[in-house]
Amino acid sequence: MRIDKKIKTIFFSIALIYFILLSGLYVFQRGMIFFPDKTRPSLSAYDLENLDVQNLSVQTKDGLNVTGWIHRPSNKKPTFVFFHGNAGHYGHSIYAVADYIKLGYGVVLVGYRGYGGNEGSPSETGFYEDGRAYINHLIQEENIAETDIVLYGQSIGSGVAVQMATEFQSVKALILEAPYTSLPDVAARTYFFIPVHLLMKDKFNNLNKINEIKSPLFIMHGDQDKVIPFKFGKTLFERAEVKKDFMIVKNRGHNDMPDAVKSEGVLKFLESL
Repeated sequence: MRIDKKIKTIFFSIALIYFILLSGLYVFQRGMIFFPDKTRPSLSAYDLENLDVQNLSVQTKDGLNVTGWIHRPSNKKPTFVFFHGNAGHYGHSIYAVADYIKLGYGVVLVGYRGYGGNEGSPSETGFYEDGRAYINHLIQEENIAETDIVLYGQSIGSGVAVQMATEFQSVKALILEAPYTSLPDVAARTYFFIPVHLLMKDKFNNLNKINEIKSPLFIMHGDQDKVIPFKFGKTLFERAEVKKDFMIVKNRGHNDMPDAVKSEGVLKFLESL
């Protein structure tokens, strides 16, 4: 009897601790998912000689003013809408898009809510609102046709780019760098003892959406990626049912794929369309 009671007490204590752990993870999960640099990037702090980059502020449907950077296209070239990765802010991506700017392509570096001095807090639905605001600005205010827009999603930004491609189905192309199948799939690798697929508010479920896109798709992924494993990008690619290409960046991880290698692959793909 005493042993049974002791065992029940132990199990109850473990269950209580596990419940408290789950509750804490659920309440504070966004602080464990998003890692914004809240500093407002200054154009003067970067070597932007001959790049002609300017601030761009847009208003979202839910009433936020968010700011990013824009370089307007020349010679009727398409415009990249660049959704950057998790850590940092939009200013950190300027050198990743420098090759496109030098060739006359337009570029919008999207500033998310809660990042780069922008008001608001990060969330999946919030990021989608931000993405729509920038794209609608290009179409309505900059007179850029939807067919002249290239959506580029990097890491966590791949979730925003895929969603935008399901909504703006006439864009010229969808480019994904180190994408995932879904955010819970990535989290489950670390928190295997937690039902993350049930608890996570921000799912960014690319795999469920990828066959909804109509635009050509280009995916690139480092085969040594430890943050978002290569297999996720490959699975996403295999599910897509559009004109597509996949570039393996050999012996590279999540954050060390050379910009020149990436831009060469992207430009080659765009030229094939």
